[in-house]
Amino acid sequence: MSPSIFRRLLVVSAAAAVVLPALGSAQSDEWRAVGESEGKKFYVKRSSMTREGDIASAAVKENYFQPQPAGKKGKTYLSAKNRYRINCAEGKVAFQKMEAFAQADLQGEVVQKVSYKDKNLTWLVADAGTMNGQLLTFVCSETSATAAH
Repeated sequence: MSPSIFRRLLVVSAAAAVVLPALGSAQSDEWRAVGESEGKKFYVKRSSMTREGDIASAAVKENYFQPQPAGKKGKTYLSAKNRYRINCAEGKVAFQKMEAFAQADLQGEVVQKVSYKDKNLTWLVADAGTMNGQLLTFVCSETSATAAH
């Protein structure tokens, strides 16, 4: 190998050492697969997770295996972007907001939207093995170090 080619390889390697860690941190903010349950696979957007005391919040993408009926007559959806509130101390989860998309991975027409104010949330026990249980475990463990006590 000639010295000039060797120098070029060193420069490329050094550039990759700078760029690749930055790419890794950008990917950590993307959707992270958390589990599969009840006819869907779901993901949490790590950068969306917040926590104040025992209450956490996270954006969740759900990809359904089969089309789901939408609120609009004759419409179906294959994915949804949701916001969940999570009570880490009580082991409960509440659905706060939904935006349903005709296609998988939050693509296509928005066919349904719904949201609830905090005072109108319905809190459900997050049983192990369910989506809510997996969501609670993931979000509470990921946000515990930054929780304000």
